[in-house]
Amino acid sequence: MTIEYLLPCTCGEKLAVDRSQAGLSVRCRCGAELAVPTLRGLAALERAPAEAEPSQEWGPRQALWLAGGWVAALGVLAVVVLWLMAPRYPQSQIDEQLEIVRRAADIEAMTPKQALDLWNALAEGLNRQTPPGIVAYGEAAVIYRSRMRMALVVAGAGLVLLGAAFLVPKPGPARSPRP
Repeated sequence: MTIEYLLPCTCGEKLAVDRSQAGLSVRCRCGAELAVPTLRGLAALERAPAEAEPSQEWGPRQALWLAGGWVAALGVLAVVVLWLMAPRYPQSQIDEQLEIVRRAADIEAMTPKQALDLWNALAEGLNRQTPPGIVAYGEAAVIYRSRMRMALVVAGAGLVLLGAAFLVPKPGPARSPRP
C-alpha cells in the first residue's frame, strides 16, 4: 500500500500524489501545473485518507470453503474408487442363464423330448441351491451399496459446507465510531 499525500492547488482542489512522483509536476483539473515537492516536502503535506483494502484475514467463510472442499473432494474420490471396485456378477452364471434363454427361444422348433429337457433344466434351476459365487456376490453387493451410500453422504456434506460458505456474509470495511 502506497501512502498518498494531498497537494493543494490554487483552485482549492487537492491532488493525491505519492512518493514516486516527488520532484515531478502534475496537472490539476483546472489546468494549473503543480510542482510535487521532494520527499522531505511531501512529509509536510496532509496525508490522503487510506482506502479500505479487502480483508485478507482468515474467517469463517474461508474455513467453510476449505472444509467443504476437502470433505466434498474426499467424498467424490471415495465414490469414484468404489465405483471402480464394484462387485461383478459371476460370468459363469451369466453364461449359464444365457444358454437356457437361447434354448428357450427356439421352443417352437424343439421336439417334445427337447422341450421336456428344457423344462427340467428350468425347474432344476429354480429348485437348486444358490451357487457359492452368487452368495458371495450378494454379500459383496450389500457391503458395496452401504459404502457407496456413505461416500455419497460425505460428498453431499462437503457440498452443503461449500453452499454454507455463500451464506456467511463477507466482512465489510471497518466502521469508525461516530463522535
